[in-house]
Amino acid sequence: MLRIICHTLLILFLIPFISDAEIIATSQKSENKLLVSVEELERENKKLKTLSKKENEQKRERFKEQSKNITQSLTASELTEKAVDLWKDDECTDIERALEYFNKAISLDPNYAKAYHNRGIVWANEGNYDRAIQDYNKVIELNPGDALAYCHRANARANKGNYDRAILDYSKAIELNPSFAEAYGNRGNAWTDKGNYDQAILDYNKIIELNPIDAKAYNNRGFVWAYKGYYDRSCHDWRKACELGYCSGLNWARKGGGCK
Repeated sequence: MLRIICHTLLILFLIPFISDAEIIATSQKSENKLLVSVEELERENKKLKTLSKKENEQKRERFKEQSKNITQSLTASELTEKAVDLWKDDECTDIERALEYFNKAISLDPNYAKAYHNRGIVWANEGNYDRAIQDYNKVIELNPGDALAYCHRANARANKGNYDRAILDYSKAIELNPSFAEAYGNRGNAWTDKGNYDQAILDYNKIIELNPIDAKAYNNRGFVWAYKGYYDRSCHDWRKACELGYCSGLNWARKGGGCK
């Protein structure tokens, strides 16, 4: 019995004692290993990112080469259609490529008005109104009866603040197409910017005559009535616009305590 107890005690005494310092040292070694692992992971991630960047650049170059090969066999009309296909919700999804297609189309057929017109729209959307006007000039030179080209050139001129020349172009568009509601509306906006509210109202009246459910025409006419001091008429137009789904004027008025 005694020997069994002593043997047990002996086993207990053989268990090594681990100090606090040794525990800390062991913990630090583990942390160091973890830090090394994290650094290795970061290095690997950087390598992957670099590879990914290179792969993307290579893909882009391959695409450019493929695009170049494809465009070489296309006609001016086909190139223009490919560029137009890049539009989505009235926005160009790839401006650089669209311009490349239009430029190539024009180089193949310098008299292809549709390419100039659409390239002008791209420039206008980019805020480069001078280049847009140059392209619209070419369209009008090639086709003097193109009412839309006059209207778009007028838009570019109005955006540059040149309202007098814009109004001349809108008027020419209307002369060529007396039912051109967009031209009346934009000319009305230009008259408003010039402070000629009576002429603006005449243009908005014409739009409403052509299209009695044009909400924006009612909305814009409402603002002009307000500028002239006819608040009852402006509220009437804003309510009508809101009924048709365009409530910006009515909301603006109600924020200021009007049109209750």
